[in-house]
Amino acid sequence: MDVDKTWILEKFTSAKPFLAVLAELMAQDERDFSKDIKSRLQAERVFEILCQVILDVCSHVVARSEKAPPSTYSDCVRLLADLGVISEERLSDLIPLIRMRNLIVHQYGIIDPGKVHASLQELSRDIARFREDVLSWLDRLAT
Repeated sequence: MDVDKTWILEKFTSAKPFLAVLAELMAQDERDFSKDIKSRLQAERVFEILCQVILDVCSHVVARSEKAPPSTYSDCVRLLADLGVISEERLSDLIPLIRMRNLIVHQYGIIDPGKVHASLQELSRDIARFREDVLSWLDRLAT
């Protein structure tokens, strides 16, 4: 598969400043976070950006595969599992993040600050695992 490893690495590198902000936001008590509109807005934007890193990598890999183009971002992540880039377990972790990202981006309804705060914890854990999975997969491709 002809993926651009350098591009993928640059995408992960571009996430580093946002991961630092994510760590600061996660350090806030949920109650304080829920009352602070600036923190909530910052968290939503950081959440959106970091999820987009996942989705950009996903789209890049899937576009270079023989798989049919996905119709949704969730389908794109599912295709990564089909391609062996991520595990089924990781897929189960990422789908809720993608759904939360869609809720934030498209403002489908009132966003519960408590759920955003909890999702930040999950995002921090899962983006690191996603990065490890993708880098491991890239190493396997090179051999």
